[in-house]
Amino acid sequence: WLYGVGYCVVQVFMQFGLFNVIVSLFVENVIAGAKTNEQLRQRERLANQSFFHQKMTDLIGFIMNVHNAKMDAAVGEVCAEEALLEQAAELEITPDFFEEVRQNPVF
Repeated sequence: WLYGVGYCVVQVFMQFGLFNVIVSLFVENVIAGAKTNEQLRQRERLANQSFFHQKMTDLIGFIMNVHNAKMDAAVGEVCAEEALLEQAAELEITPDFFEEVRQNPVF
């Protein structure tokens, strides 16, 4: 019966060892998947920020072109981003001007 008890003890340790290896492989795969998912989310978030930046720059440029056309300034004039933002910061958008921008077919 001593051999039976030894055999059972060895089997229990083997079962715990085998399940420990299986669980560790599963956990490792889940962590790797989560890391990949986080990298995809970060890449998407950065792409959204650059997309938003580009669209806002286009919108501000469009509004400034409408404003410059209204003021009989040079419409085709291309400004640097910084100069465009400085001009836009000084611009006051009234309800009439907003309606004019909204009615523009390009908008």
